[in-house]
Amino acid sequence: MAPIASEQSSLLHIERIAQYISLPPACLATPLPSVCASVFSPLLLSYCPPARGIVLAYQNVQLTDSPPRTAAQIAQIQKEKSRKRKRREERHYESASDSDSGADNANGEGNVMLGKVIDEYSGVFLWATADLLVWRPEKGVWIEGKVMHQSSSHITLSYLNTFSVSVLKQHLPAGYAFSSYSNTQAQRRGGAEEVGDAEGFWCDDDGMPLEDVVSVRIRDFGFGSGGKGKGFVRVEGSMVSEEEEKRREGAGKDKAARKAGRAALKRAEQSSQIVEVE
Repeated sequence: MAPIASEQSSLLHIERIAQYISLPPACLATPLPSVCASVFSPLLLSYCPPARGIVLAYQNVQLTDSPPRTAAQIAQIQKEKSRKRKRREERHYESASDSDSGADNANGEGNVMLGKVIDEYSGVFLWATADLLVWRPEKGVWIEGKVMHQSSSHITLSYLNTFSVSVLKQHLPAGYAFSSYSNTQAQRRGGAEEVGDAEGFWCDDDGMPLEDVVSVRIRDFGFGSGGKGKGFVRVEGSMVSEEEEKRREGAGKDKAARKAGRAALKRAEQSSQIVEVE
């Protein structure tokens, strides 16, 4: 369960998460399935703050009586083993293999999970560790999504058949044009209809309808709470580059400034006319 390597930046990550939990006495007969059902399965398709993303799957669930070692601790243990092994080779110990197994046990490898029960009805506390497959969106990364809905105001895509990505018409290429079903029917009747957010399809520069799968750039995203501990993700996409968007924003600001200037000039002219009448 690992992301496929590609030239683009991968948004799939493997995060190893550990949690100190309490196991009820009724679950002692089947601790591993119980922990999976009560701790890790509820995380699926929801935002997990420690993993900083949406959990898609989990694997390698382990139960231990002590917190898992960090990468630095594991590296230190391997370093100590290598140093001891080198000393044994230099001294020509005959029982090198037996000493290796003893050293492993001394370092705590292969420990059997133990649970402490205080009094008769107390739950068992233990550490649950698992590898989570996490989807973590990033701004500026291009992804491919399947077109699910098209209207005059936006396009909705489906990414990984799970996440919804919205692309507003302001973030479509300049040569794209929208063809409304209502306008098509009105033209057949010889008239025209005014529609708000009409349904139809977008056409590219060549006048061809969009393909089923298109590439979009993640321009913004956010996470929210859907209640009952569930989280959701909001993703906004764009089909133009960042340079093109900046150029459009600059042109829009200039247009708004010119419009405001014309409005101010018109108000000044009206006020001067009122003064002359008086």
